[in-house]
Amino acid sequence: MALLEEDDNVVAYQEAPASFRWSDGRKIRTCYPTAAARLTDGRLICLLLNRSQRSFPECDPAYAHSVRQAAAKAGYDAVEIWTETEIKAGNRLANALLVGHARCVDADQMHLHAVRTAIDRLGGKASIRDLRISCGLGNQAFRAIIKLIAMRELKPINANDILDDFAVVQIPRS
Repeated sequence: MALLEEDDNVVAYQEAPASFRWSDGRKIRTCYPTAAARLTDGRLICLLLNRSQRSFPECDPAYAHSVRQAAAKAGYDAVEIWTETEIKAGNRLANALLVGHARCVDADQMHLHAVRTAIDRLGGKASIRDLRISCGLGNQAFRAIIKLIAMRELKPINANDILDDFAVVQIPRS
């Protein structure tokens, strides 16, 4: 769910929404979605977590078609199957967990102000390292930077980069 919470395209989501029935041609089955997500374009996506290593396009085409049809009848605009391998790949999950934690922790307002001032001085865009040095907070700077990302006052330029000293952040455009 951390990935959904940190995805700018997700307006809202629900864990474990209502199940729906589908047929594989021989047997009536029940699909239990992991989550439903409403996107900024208004579409409602059915999300299924597949513990195997096979993604949806690799599944039996008849199976995929049957699930998509049943999901459409249940009110979904699309179905996505995420494998555990896909979820854990890259840095998206690590970043989402880091930012999600920062959302729950209070931050020193003076530290946040120091980072805001530093990013303005640096032209609204800087590496986390340069921002840490510029704001003069030492070890406390990283927490303040991550908190500002959690508050959506800063945004990583590349969402796939791990949030470390080499990641570049900027003030989001309105």
